[in-house]
Amino acid sequence: MASGLALAIPEARVIALAETPDGGFDVSGCDALAPIAEGVKALVMGPGMQDKTRSVMFVRAMLSMFSAAR
Repeated sequence: MASGLALAIPEARVIALAETPDGGFDVSGCDALAPIAEGVKALVMGPGMQDKTRSVMFVRAMLSMFSAAR
């Protein structure tokens, strides 16, 4: 899915992130996003997010990181 998005919107930066065994985003993926947080004006996440508990943890960590960069 990520490669399809990267091809459809070449100006977008598509970054593959670690997943949990249940298919959610692993919180460690925030480390990959930290270097770009300050320069980001828009963010799209998904698809999938199968592991609800861990995905919520990831989204909370990511949102606080990106909102702190503002």
